[in-house]
Amino acid sequence: MLVIGLVALAAVTAVLAVVGMVLGRRLAASRAELSAARGELAGFGGQLARLRHDVRGMLSPVLLVADRLSLHGDPEVTEAAHKMVALIERAADRLKEG
Repeated sequence: MLVIGLVALAAVTAVLAVVGMVLGRRLAASRAELSAARGELAGFGGQLARLRHDVRGMLSPVLLVADRLSLHGDPEVTEAAHKMVALIERAADRLKEG
């Protein structure tokens, strides 16, 4: 009876060793995938920062024109220009928030 128990214990130990090796390999693969994903995410973050910078740069001349329009003598043009300025500034602020 003791021999059967020892054989069963050895079998369970062998199975656990195999499961441990498989899980270890899967963990290593998952870590490698995670590392690659982090690298890609960092690359996307840099691209996003450049894109935000470029869009803010494109908004600057539009803001200048809207600002000049706000000095126009026609009240409707002035009102529309003030709304444009507010919207452009809001968009620029949101791009800064990141």
